[in-house]
Amino acid sequence: MTSKKTAHPKTPDQPQPAPNAPAMATLDLIDQIPFHLRNDLMQSIYLVAHNKIDEACEQLDALISQLPQVSMLLLLRSTLRLQINDAAGARADLRSAVEADKQNALLFERFALMQIDGENYRTAEEIFDQSIAVGCAGMVTFIGRCKARLNLSDLDGAMADIETALAYDLAGFDGSASEFKLRQMEAYMHRAQIKIKRADLPGALEDMDTAIECRAEPAAFEQRALLKVDMGDRAGAIADLDRTLEAEPDHVADRLLRSQLRRELGDIDGAWDDCRHCEQIAPNLPEVVANKKILLAQPQRH
Repeated sequence: MTSKKTAHPKTPDQPQPAPNAPAMATLDLIDQIPFHLRNDLMQSIYLVAHNKIDEACEQLDALISQLPQVSMLLLLRSTLRLQINDAAGARADLRSAVEADKQNALLFERFALMQIDGENYRTAEEIFDQSIAVGCAGMVTFIGRCKARLNLSDLDGAMADIETALAYDLAGFDGSASEFKLRQMEAYMHRAQIKIKRADLPGALEDMDTAIECRAEPAAFEQRALLKVDMGDRAGAIADLDRTLEAEPDHVADRLLRSQLRRELGDIDGAWDDCRHCEQIAPNLPEVVANKKILLAQPQRH
């Protein structure tokens, strides 16, 4: 019997990497800064470009003390604080940014997604609720609230949110066509998770197939592989893990799972290949040690 991971998503629903500081110094932000203070902003951007994040934060501290109402400055400092592992400071900046600008969907989304990242799911749901209440909701809002509700075991609420998200088309999406496809993939992956929790595995598989049609990301292949294991399709799971490991060859958990599946299908050589690769990366991991012991007991060992 395969010692597999539970079919739980490694989705791109984790907050997407925040734009780097120079990219956030848009003309819109610069226009909000009085002329005599713009050099201070550009100095902070210069410091970031030279990887002097602490100094850049200090520069922004002085600027924000004079312009506390400029929400995008707070977002910029929040981004930098995350880079220096100051999560509490980053959250405080985003909270202040939302209070300063209650009509900015980006700020609500960043603040809520940060709460999700910290496993504060109820708080995240409440922030998304506020965003929707003031009319600052988009596709990402409903995907994010779906994730929060999934983790709160509110399957009906999560399904309602994801159906709303999937009703968006490119014309109504605030972003590029490529990003829209990524969000569609994410939404179908979430709906698949809801169906898994409702024991509708065939329906979940249909959604995972559609997610991969939207965008063939490693996370989607991994989630479909785990689902196929649950459905007894070992060969199909291996094929999906092949795709995941093409992109992330040193992903120990996926390679270990493929080793176990190959062994169960009689591919001992393939199982050993994966086992040796895992040993090179994590030789003392208990699961890797246990898998090797099982392979050593097989009649065909190389």
